[in-house]
Amino acid sequence: MSPASLLEQFDRDGAVAETGAEALEGLDSRGGFLRKVGVGAGALLGAGALAGAFPRIANAQIPASDIAILNFALTLEYLEAEFYAEAVAQNKVGGGATRRFALVVANHEASHVKFLKGVLGSK
Repeated sequence: MSPASLLEQFDRDGAVAETGAEALEGLDSRGGFLRKVGVGAGALLGAGALAGAFPRIANAQIPASDIAILNFALTLEYLEAEFYAEAVAQNKVGGGATRRFALVVANHEASHVKFLKGVLGSK
């Protein structure tokens, strides 16, 4: 199994590829550039594979048990989003790379909340 297909299998929402891409920002070497290209290509492959599934997913009925699980996941995502937002806002994460990482994770957690709220709608 190729690294790209492994990434697609385990990074369905693209969060890992996005974090990797953001972590590599600022690298000026040829190796840094090639890593950015590789991460970008993996992200594009993953996005392309998922794009065809969205219409099917959007029109599907969600079973009640899945709604309960998604609501629980949403509760956890709210907790995680608030945790990172507070840590960043109150400067509890230090500086440099640690702060940049915390900002990336805070943004991802907020995106997860937005996504789950969209999936659940008024359910």
